[in-house]
Amino acid sequence: MKGDARIAILTQFAPSQHAGGVEVFNDCLQRALGGVEIFADGGPEDRVGGLRRVVGLEQPAEALRAARALLRRHRAEPFDLILSNGLFGWPLTLARPGVPLVEVYHCTMAGFANHVLSLRSERFAQGRVMAFFDRMAGIGKHVVGVSHRVLREVEAFYGLKGRLMPHSVDTRTFRPMNADSARDTLGLPHGTPIGLFVGRPDYTKGFDILTRVAGLMPDVLFLVVGGQHEGALGNVRSLGRIAHEDLATVYAASDFFFLPSRYEGFGLSTLEALSSDLPVVVSEEAWPFPEEPSQCGVVVRGTREDEFAAGIRLVLESRSQFSPRAFVLPRFDFTVFQGAWREFIASVIGAGADIGAGWATEMSSNVRAGLLTPFRASRAVGGVEVFNECLRRALGKIEIFADDRPEGRRRFADLRRVGLDQPAGAWRAAQALLARHRQEPFDVILSNGVYGWPLTLARPRVPLVQVYHFTMAGLARRALAVRGDRLTTGRVTGLFDRIAGIGKHIVAVSQPVRREIESYYGFTGQLIPNAVDMQSFRPADPTSTRDALGIPPDIPVGLFVGRPDRTKGYDILLKVAQRLPHVLFLVVGGDRARTGNVWSLGRIAHEEMPSVYAAADFFVLPSRYEGFSLSLLEALS
Repeated sequence: MKGDARIAILTQFAPSQHAGGVEVFNDCLQRALGGVEIFADGGPEDRVGGLRRVVGLEQPAEALRAARALLRRHRAEPFDLILSNGLFGWPLTLARPGVPLVEVYHCTMAGFANHVLSLRSERFAQGRVMAFFDRMAGIGKHVVGVSHRVLREVEAFYGLKGRLMPHSVDTRTFRPMNADSARDTLGLPHGTPIGLFVGRPDYTKGFDILTRVAGLMPDVLFLVVGGQHEGALGNVRSLGRIAHEDLATVYAASDFFFLPSRYEGFGLSTLEALSSDLPVVVSEEAWPFPEEPSQCGVVVRGTREDEFAAGIRLVLESRSQFSPRAFVLPRFDFTVFQGAWREFIASVIGAGADIGAGWATEMSSNVRAGLLTPFRASRAVGGVEVFNECLRRALGKIEIFADDRPEGRRRFADLRRVGLDQPAGAWRAAQALLARHRQEPFDVILSNGVYGWPLTLARPRVPLVQVYHFTMAGLARRALAVRGDRLTTGRVTGLFDRIAGIGKHIVAVSQPVRREIESYYGFTGQLIPNAVDMQSFRPADPTSTRDALGIPPDIPVGLFVGRPDRTKGYDILLKVAQRLPHVLFLVVGGDRARTGNVWSLGRIAHEEMPSVYAAADFFVLPSRYEGFSLSLLEALS
């Protein structure tokens, strides 16, 4: 690792604000790597709370605020590498700052919800909403898990492969000390067995189990470090919050460490207790090591208080038989942590930023391709659908998966109001594609626009190609006037549109689209324009085609193809028609109607469009926004 490498960490709290496992980890990284700059949110007192907490958006919102500060700093003085902790890494997945990115998982939101939460609203907020951002945080990055359990969860819940890089403990601070002097310092009685619980006194940490165990063991004093609690038991004493550097004295004053937690990613307090040569009695979820615990204490499976009490008695009776510090020193000493992280960071910086790029494959006749798209060609014929058909003809074996929901369905109409109609339809189409992929794997999967977002999260282990025909961000900025429409399309649907391209091979169908995906989404893509069937769309005799359509032969005819709405400039067309009453304007798209010199022909099958082009004298499209106009290409052909 270069000594002058500039590294940033995006994290929940800075070490000075809160001393938990993540914050101590950050401090260890600072010591191990040198020039590390930490960007964090404002701490618990600055949390926005309210509705965001209820729906699981509080931490994602704070992550965005911290990320903005980091990215401003990065633009001023670029970092060589950026690390992020947990879901706080999600904004970097979208920002793509152009340097290697490392995502560190200390736990998973999905695992936490599955193991601990019982209320449906809490399981939704953490297991769905927060887990969505937690999963997004690791996409396209070098993933690190701090324990074997976390690595298994990252792969099982998020489909991400990671590298094991355990925590470290300061073995010089957390070491065996004189128990009597430690008890005198804390005002604790001599001759009384003392158990130590470190953590929030809540259900997740198993504090309810502790109180039941304490009721079974009145002769044991249980110390609680971390938060205040009201309890009727005289043998449970809360010491409140204690500075991290002062915890060594508390470990020294205790006879055993007790943590009946229902979920832990990697319990730093467990590691500190072992380093202090303190035997442990912990739940199976609180034991983060693959090794058996026989050298360190007792691991209890389940939540029965009598089994925990039996484990405590065993440890108190046989304390001299345990050697927990000898277990810790060769595995988790700071020097081991420092060497491992320096070697890892050096390899990441040397490997370059984009770990997802670099595959190339040659098309062969037996390649199976899947295509995820808004509509099948039979449902609606626009630029995307004709593109799909061209791909099918060009490549051969392409299986198309589209959103086939009934038109006007109320549930999706409600989603449309908040910009989630297309993302929801994409999710359903993607489920069908992935089910098919599990049965008969595809060799490559393509996706159109916002419909590619579920594949970014699912990460099927084949090459993924994302095709942008336009961008939702571009549409919102250039065509939408109503603030609500700009919010839903430009922000909500635009977010999913951006997610669709993360970690994939990007294709843009025009130069303007290519510029937009780079400007709005931070992607670099390859230009592959649309095609036109020049055998079908070719010059033809206008007289016969006008006769077939019932159009007078001696009047100038202009042709408008597209939805008769503001985006396509239909309001401009109507104004032009008023100024040119001697010109007949044909409109293809929308309902059939005739108003003055504007005749709407309704929807026309794509294969019948050549006769309409032949009947016209000119093509008109005063559109406010186009990605690549297929109708313009067909008119020119």
